[in-house]
Amino acid sequence: MVAVLFWTGGPVAAAEVIYVHQGEALFRFEAPEGWLVLDGFVDPPGETGPDAPRVISLQPPGSGEDLWVALWSPTGIARLEEAENYLNQTFGEWLTGRVALSAERTDAGGLAAVIYSGKGERQKQMQTYSVGLVQVAPGHLAALAFLGTPEAYVQHRAVLRAVLKSVRPVAAQ
Repeated sequence: MVAVLFWTGGPVAAAEVIYVHQGEALFRFEAPEGWLVLDGFVDPPGETGPDAPRVISLQPPGSGEDLWVALWSPTGIARLEEAENYLNQTFGEWLTGRVALSAERTDAGGLAAVIYSGKGERQKQMQTYSVGLVQVAPGHLAALAFLGTPEAYVQHRAVLRAVLKSVRPVAAQ
């Protein structure tokens, strides 16, 4: 079971959100000011069924169907070294003709992280994807994913980076 200690159906001031999985608070992050914060309306790519982690979706003001932004804790992987295989399996189901463009090792608030970016086709439209994974605790990763039009990615890239940089374990203040 995954729950969120903070939930809203409307725009928020910049707010801290805590992600809980199976009763354990795994990570926190800062939701961007004015963005909608929604809990559990979709399954992450490749993870469906009753054991799939819940997803916290973020939606910028005025956005339509041109993008999807979400955070979750992937099941079945425990280390960043397993992330590329996970993405190949999960996003391969969502995008056809997927081309990986980059894999960037970075950090998020001092934690090890990697950002995978690329492009592919979904519903006959070219899409850009970017997935940042952060090692929030031994055996647990946080995933922040963007999937949308190339224009939407360019427009929101700086905010997405700020959200990724804000991910940290719950115990960290």
